[in-house]
Amino acid sequence: MNKKAFAPKITINSVVFDRIFGGNTIDIRPQGNAELSFGVNINKSENPAIPLDQRTVTTFDFKEKIQMNVIANIGDKMKLTTNYNTEATFDFSENKMKIEYTVMKMTSSKDRSRKYHFDFTNAVNSRITGIIRFENTITVW
Repeated sequence: MNKKAFAPKITINSVVFDRIFGGNTIDIRPQGNAELSFGVNINKSENPAIPLDQRTVTTFDFKEKIQMNVIANIGDKMKLTTNYNTEATFDFSENKMKIEYTVMKMTSSKDRSRKYHFDFTNAVNSRITGIIRFENTITVW
């Protein structure tokens, strides 16, 4: 079965973009679900002490449940991963965004790559905290 992507790959025709990201395509792959509930609450009171125009109170009720994962590849060097869940028990463990950027250095006898990992977490009070991790890989031919 051949599935089509939600959005087609985006092509950027730029030498600078290609040099920075190692390619000229942006590929975004969202998956998950969203449930939105809308409601109306109407409260009526027959209290004669309350003015007539204030005896009926109408309020709207909105509820949302979102569970979403997005993976985006920008060229061959950058990868963005996002996880979001409105019903997460702990925001810091399930609602995350990760950025991975790979830099390649080629020499005559070996290739070196360095990956930069940036992990962002939506923590308490909507503060964003980040962790940066570096990873070196050396391949000898």
